[in-house]
Amino acid sequence: MKNSRRSKLLDFKRFPLDLARVLGGPFIHLAIRPKYIYVGEKAKDFKKYKEGAIVVAPHICFGDPMIVSSAIWYRRMGFMVADFIMKKQPRGFFLKIAGCIGVGREIVDIEAIKKTVGLLEKGRVIGIFAEGHINRENDIPVPYKMGSSMMASQAGVPILPIYFKRRKHWWNRYRIAIGEMVYPKALENGAKPSMKDIKEMNDEVYKRTLELREEYLKCVKKKYLRG
Repeated sequence: MKNSRRSKLLDFKRFPLDLARVLGGPFIHLAIRPKYIYVGEKAKDFKKYKEGAIVVAPHICFGDPMIVSSAIWYRRMGFMVADFIMKKQPRGFFLKIAGCIGVGREIVDIEAIKKTVGLLEKGRVIGIFAEGHINRENDIPVPYKMGSSMMASQAGVPILPIYFKRRKHWWNRYRIAIGEMVYPKALENGAKPSMKDIKEMNDEVYKRTLELREEYLKCVKKKYLRG
């Protein structure tokens, strides 16, 4: 990828976000107390990755952005958020400062897609909850919608799948399973990704997420067996 796609270390437009991360980050980290589970030989590669990417995670509660941010604390992150949440003030104002992008849920939001792809091409990291809604039924993510894979394919950036589930008590630590990056199919001569390419990437991301869940459960089981 070109150097222009690298995220800028000094970005004055993101100063409010950086300030919020510095002031609020330690308190969020203390509340979540994340324990990382890296799955795969290249699962830690994202720490050294400096270009645009999408982070896909399950959607279990309204606090998910804080959980995801605590896992990727070393990068600035924005999130795609339902537009009706962004429209409520003053919450929408602070979400916009935090780099969130409002997206319509009833129709295909072309403007939000274009904006997100543009940010990805500039080196930004965007978090997406690809289930499309909060899953309150169980800890198995429902099949992912293809929007995240479509945008990753258009921007030519990878998707990092992660997995976590609800904790039993507020004082429990959040365990977060982090996998290897899934890359879109390489296209030549400016060709656009086909629906088949997008679906294959989406299926792979969802498959990897389910594998992360299995490793997550094994890790938790070993912890309790050790007493």
